[in-house]
Amino acid sequence: MRKKIIFFSILIFFFFINKSFQQFDNSQLQSTDEINLYVNKNGNDTSGDGSITSPFFSICKILNIINQTSPSQPIIVNIGVGNYSCTYCIRYQFENFIEIKFQQYYYIDDTNNNNKNNNNNNNNNNNNNNNNNNNNNNNNNNYEVIIINLNLMISNSRIEINGIQFNYEQLESGNMILLIDNESEFILNDSKIQFGGSFNLTYYLISVEHNSTLMVYNQSIIEQNNNYSFKIYFLTSKLEIYNSTLTNQYITFNGGENKNLPGTFFINYSTFNYCFFFTKGYSNLYLTNVNIIGGYFDTTLLGKINENNENNNNNNNNSSEFIINNCNIIIKKCKGFHCTVINNYFEIGYGIKFNLINSKLEADSNEDTNYQSIIFGTDKSIITIEKVFFKSLTTFKSFIIVNDCELIFNENSGTKINTKSFIKLYSSNLELNSLNFQNFQIINAAQGNEKNFIFIEIKSLPSNLTITNLNYNFNGFPILIYNIDNNNSNNNSNNNNNNNNNNGSNNIPIVELFNSIFLNIQGFKIKNSIIKFKNVTIESINNDNNNLFEFSEFTKFECEECFFKNPILSNRIYLFSILSKSSINLLNCKITNSSLIALIENESSAKFEKTIFTELFSTVGEVLKCNSNSELIIEDCNFERVYCITSNFLLISNFSRLEMSGTLSNFGIGIEPFAIVNYNSIAYIDGIIMNSTVFQSNLFSIDTSSTLNFFNSEFNGLFSFGTMFLVYNYSELSFETTSLIDNTFSILIDSKDSRVDFKSIEYLNNLGKLLSSVGDIIYFESFTIDSVKGISFVNLFTFNKSNVYFTNITISNNYFMGSVIESYQSKLIFSQFNFISNENLYNLNENIRISSSMYFVNNTNVQLENSTILFNIQNSDHFIYIGSGSELEFIEQSNIEGNNILSSGSYLIYSSDSDISFDYSSLKSTHSVTGSIGLFSQSSISMNKALFTNNSNSFNGGVAYIDETSKISKLKSSFFQLNSASVGGVFYTELTKYQLFNNISFPNNYFGLNKAIYGDIIASIPSIVSIELPDLNSSLSKPTIKVEDYYKNLISDRVYLSNVTISKVTLYNSIIVKNEQVVLKGGFGSFDFQFNAPPDVNYFLVNVLIQELNISIEIKANRTICKDYQIYNNETGICASCPMGSYNFQGSCKICLENIICMDSDIHSINDYYLIIQNNNNNNNSINSSSDGSSSSGSSSSSSSSSSSSSSSSSSSSSSSSSSSIDNNYNNGIGFLKVYECAIGICFERNKCLNELYRGNLCSRCINDTDYENDDEFEMYPSNGKNLVRCCKEFKSILFLPYVLFLIFFGLILSLFKYNLSTLIIPIVLMIQINSIIFISYPGIYLLQLFRFSIDFIDDICSFRLVYYWKSFLSLFSILVVFSIGFSNSSFVIITSILPKIFYRNLMNFKLIEKNYKLHIKFKNDFKRNLKVKFNLVILLFQPLLFNLFSLVISKEINSINYLLIDISIILKNSTHSIFYSISLFLLILIFLILLILILNCFFYKIIYNNNNNCNNKLIKIISIGSTYLLFNNNKKSIEYKDKFKWWHFIIILKSIIIIIISIVMLFNHILFILIITTIQFIFSYLQFVFHPYKKSTDYKLNNFLNLLQLVILVTIDSKLIGSNESLFNIGLLITILTLTFSLIFSIIYYKLIINLSQNNNNNNNNNKNKNKNC
Repeated sequence: MRKKIIFFSILIFFFFINKSFQQFDNSQLQSTDEINLYVNKNGNDTSGDGSITSPFFSICKILNIINQTSPSQPIIVNIGVGNYSCTYCIRYQFENFIEIKFQQYYYIDDTNNNNKNNNNNNNNNNNNNNNNNNNNNNNNNNYEVIIINLNLMISNSRIEINGIQFNYEQLESGNMILLIDNESEFILNDSKIQFGGSFNLTYYLISVEHNSTLMVYNQSIIEQNNNYSFKIYFLTSKLEIYNSTLTNQYITFNGGENKNLPGTFFINYSTFNYCFFFTKGYSNLYLTNVNIIGGYFDTTLLGKINENNENNNNNNNNSSEFIINNCNIIIKKCKGFHCTVINNYFEIGYGIKFNLINSKLEADSNEDTNYQSIIFGTDKSIITIEKVFFKSLTTFKSFIIVNDCELIFNENSGTKINTKSFIKLYSSNLELNSLNFQNFQIINAAQGNEKNFIFIEIKSLPSNLTITNLNYNFNGFPILIYNIDNNNSNNNSNNNNNNNNNNGSNNIPIVELFNSIFLNIQGFKIKNSIIKFKNVTIESINNDNNNLFEFSEFTKFECEECFFKNPILSNRIYLFSILSKSSINLLNCKITNSSLIALIENESSAKFEKTIFTELFSTVGEVLKCNSNSELIIEDCNFERVYCITSNFLLISNFSRLEMSGTLSNFGIGIEPFAIVNYNSIAYIDGIIMNSTVFQSNLFSIDTSSTLNFFNSEFNGLFSFGTMFLVYNYSELSFETTSLIDNTFSILIDSKDSRVDFKSIEYLNNLGKLLSSVGDIIYFESFTIDSVKGISFVNLFTFNKSNVYFTNITISNNYFMGSVIESYQSKLIFSQFNFISNENLYNLNENIRISSSMYFVNNTNVQLENSTILFNIQNSDHFIYIGSGSELEFIEQSNIEGNNILSSGSYLIYSSDSDISFDYSSLKSTHSVTGSIGLFSQSSISMNKALFTNNSNSFNGGVAYIDETSKISKLKSSFFQLNSASVGGVFYTELTKYQLFNNISFPNNYFGLNKAIYGDIIASIPSIVSIELPDLNSSLSKPTIKVEDYYKNLISDRVYLSNVTISKVTLYNSIIVKNEQVVLKGGFGSFDFQFNAPPDVNYFLVNVLIQELNISIEIKANRTICKDYQIYNNETGICASCPMGSYNFQGSCKICLENIICMDSDIHSINDYYLIIQNNNNNNNSINSSSDGSSSSGSSSSSSSSSSSSSSSSSSSSSSSSSSSIDNNYNNGIGFLKVYECAIGICFERNKCLNELYRGNLCSRCINDTDYENDDEFEMYPSNGKNLVRCCKEFKSILFLPYVLFLIFFGLILSLFKYNLSTLIIPIVLMIQINSIIFISYPGIYLLQLFRFSIDFIDDICSFRLVYYWKSFLSLFSILVVFSIGFSNSSFVIITSILPKIFYRNLMNFKLIEKNYKLHIKFKNDFKRNLKVKFNLVILLFQPLLFNLFSLVISKEINSINYLLIDISIILKNSTHSIFYSISLFLLILIFLILLILILNCFFYKIIYNNNNNCNNKLIKIISIGSTYLLFNNNKKSIEYKDKFKWWHFIIILKSIIIIIISIVMLFNHILFILIITTIQFIFSYLQFVFHPYKKSTDYKLNNFLNLLQLVILVTIDSKLIGSNESLFNIGLLITILTLTFSLIFSIIYYKLIINLSQNNNNNNNNNKNKNKNC
């Protein structure tokens, strides 16, 4: 039951549902039923009902019926064939009709017979029409239904016209024939609207408004048959045209105000004939496959909403589009009255996006177009023209003009384009790609002058270009940004202020150009723009009036990988003209076959980077010209094959700047300089390489406060007939790290009133003058001129009124024929200047004077610091000429060495009226024909601490020739050695006499081994003629005539003829007894004449005349006087000599003593001996004593030969005195001869001393003693300039400080080791002390003297000027000081209390110090042990104490006068010395008494010790017991020695006393001295070795070893091998080395031995302890 109920319920539900659907469908069908209305020529408007059987007659009737019909039903109006006039019909309005179709149908014009058939046919037609609206497509527009003057208004309706023609004849003014409004659709299908009359064009005849649509399909036509266009208006509506034709239409598109609902127009596969399109508001136009013939497009109002609103263009988001794709546009001449306001074929504006793609634009071949431009864009439109072909188009302005737009122009082509300019931009952007101008023929441009054609011109700002793949081969200007319309620019910029804030950059055009080619062009004119080129080729061959690139007003041009060619020969046409603060930048470009490259002016700049310049040729004008505060940068560029005939390559002027690097090769520069930098300009050239260049004039000219700097550059293989670098008028030229190699030029640098810097320059194989300077500041640093492969015929440097600084300059291995350096009124400072191995050849050019290598005149100041002039050859003139008030200084170790002056009459340095100075400098190994230094015409030379060695010449003055007007202004501490000349080995003077060895005027100079024919040191012109006669003190046998200079040098290089006249003068008359000519050779000559005469002859007159010298002399000669060694015959007046080996003594011959040579007239001592001659009246007391005991030997002399020259006299007074002596004493002989041995190495043969420091008897006095008023006073006082027997060269009080430090240190060492002195310190110190005493007379002893406490411990240097007894007193005081410190506990106090703990711990790590410290702790309060310590200290200081005491009492007798032997300038026991003598003698006696007591105690200590208790004398008891404790311990046994050798200390003391006494006594008997000392030492060593006195074997071995070392020293010094082959100084130095070395060896051995013994003892003690424990 339940199931049944459910089933029936479902059936009822579906029933009702089905009924509802049926009702819905019926209603729908009912609402969509079509209404067919018919009208034909057989119808009747009155009786007809509009059916096919009863049609209406007129269209007007049909339209009235339609208005009365419901609009919701589709209506089909079937119009029969025929013409229907609506001229008098009202204007019909259709509203809200869903669809109304107008279509034609065929009917039979026989209403009576065929009515039924017609109806059937009509029904069939209706059905066919319903199924297909295009069934009349094949009628080929042969319209059979024509409706005339129909006027419709359509609102929100759809109207479709199929196969009907609408004809409109002339209408009343203001009538609109068709209004399509309010979202209506009007479809024209295979239909036609034709206008046959004239109309008022101020009104639109068709208007499509408010989102309505007009569709023109299927070969429909809208046309006007006359020249008047028909106006169609669209307002926010849509137009669709497909496969149709519009003719003579004036169409306006207004897209309305809503950009989201724009008007849209689609036109496909259609044809427009003379249609004019105007757009407004927001609209989209799409034309595809359309043929456009004539007409015009104006889209300038697209996007403009309100014409009265001027600010509508602020909307940048206009989405309107106008696209023409694949269309064929034939442009015809505009016809009609409106053509007067039509200037452009396409006018696009208000932000529309206009695309012209794949189309063709051409002009009608039968007529000319009359447009200003083909495309005109404005108001932020975006215009794209792509793959368009332009043909035969003519504009009388620009082909394309855009204003405030974006233009994209890609892959287009064209031919026969006649226009003034192609693209003109007003505040617009252009993107151009793939344009081949070979397919773009521009003809008849710019009124027949194609050179003025402009391809792209920017007229207002801001505008930007982007160009890619442009192939431009046409004359004219490709890009012109020059004549900017400022008003337009300003307006545009003002319009953009709200969105862009007007930041300034918006008004600068940006041009980007890539991968393009420009051929045969006039050039680019660009102003205030930013230009970027990449991979662009630009060539011009005939731009004879324009620069190829002309940039101005802040333009910035960048070009990368570009190629340029501009072969125009003109003085005003440049490849680049950069003006008014503009700039260019070329990177990786190439410029070839061009003339003038760049003109940069008015604060502009140009930069060429990695660019190649080749094949440049200029006849006039500068290739690169930078002017007016501009900048040119050439970075890493390559210039090759550049030729400038009558112009510069570079001009940098008027505060401009150049930076340059790269390579320049194969240049040819004509009569103008390669580069000019002038008027406050600057050029920095870093890293250029310039080679293979020829230039006639100059390379660089720098003028008027300009600067040119070269860094890291190279000039190689340049050739010039002129100057390479001209620097004038306060300019600067600098070179740093630059190379100049293989260049040829007249002058490298010609500078005036400027500054030149050379630093780190490589200068090789260049020919020509390096620098000519006038009024400049010159700095040359770190460069070399080496090995020039050729000869320079001119000066290398010329300076005039300049300041020159040369630092680290080397000129070497070159050949010159002119002055290397020539200077006038300049200051030259050379530091580290090296002039090496150059040769100045003889100049064969008669027009050039023969020049010195260095020529300094007219107040030039030259200073050479730390410089060298080495191994140069001068073939002509002087090497250095200095004259006319100039100065030449050699300072700070400058060295002139090995130079060769080959020309006769030429000097190494020639000075005229100038000054030369050598300060800490040297002149060496000069070889000159004439001389090294020549001083003439009031010149001077100063020499301070200078060195002159090995200089030689064949004339006068090995070092310097000084004329009569010149002088030596300073000579101090200089060294002259191995110099030689014919005359004057060092100096030659004409008239001035110099006391070279006067330490006041010329102090501390050294002259050694200088050689000359005469005057080894100094000579002068022949000045003195003297006559020497034989006398008692002369070795002459004949009268001798001498010709000498001022310095008593014999004129030994000349031969003179003298006239000698001798007259005998008596009391009454004068008789000539001899008249002869004497030839003077070697500076002297002699003649035979004996001045023997009876007593009536008073004297003889001897007259000598040398006519050649114009000198005569006359002297008086006494009768014959015998010499000291001759015997006089009073009767004959003849003097006879004693036999060989004897001498005349008191008229008889006496045998000569040993060590004296007696050979006729020659009597002298041998080496190491000094000869003293006593007076011949036997007065042995001729030595006078003064108050203080100093002495002088008034009668002493050197050998007769040596004294002859000094005793000979040409004066009559000396002769007279000798004559009177003969009259009184006919036993005329010399005094008694005595000879004394000197200290070793002090005296030599003929009483000559070791050197000039020594003087006096036995050379015992020193030249450095305290100065006295005269020599007599000098001889009266003891010497205070000696170190024992040797004179001191210097006195340095500072040496007293290390002496005091030694005393303190030595005392502290003794204090530290005082309990252990006998084993180590005493033996070493005694050996050093005894050697310092044995060898006191030896030179070369250093430091050993400290151990005998002498304040003079360095050879030849003394601390103070002190007489010996004061020095000895100081030594005695020093011994006392050392004893006091040594006995004290000072060392341990310092170690434990003063030093930091860390030092204390480190010192205690040393075994010896630790051991002695323990001994100090143990025995510091032990009186007996401390008494032994004092005795050990006495033993240690005993030798220097005895030496000083003995030296003050031991004397030597000389000429019966006792002198202190240690210093024979001190008379024994004079007033001062007597005090020291007495004290010393007293102390010696006291010491020997103490020794005697000790000896007695030593040998008789048992008796003394046993009797001490019974002795009542307390003093004796104390002395005896104290003496015993000095030598023995508590057990009466010696500590060091065996009991039976307890006296060995006295053997050591005795040996020391003997050696000290012998060392002093035999100071003047050194032949046997060393042998005796060696014997004593050998005996002592042997006894110690045999007796073995020491308790410890280690002490025995060590002392034997030390004795052996001492014997080695003595035997070595005494050996013939050492004594005969080595100098005394070297022997002394060897003594010092051996003594100190052996002491060190002994100390090391002792230390090692003691350490090992200590370790062994410790090990033994430990073993014993272990054994005891085991037991």
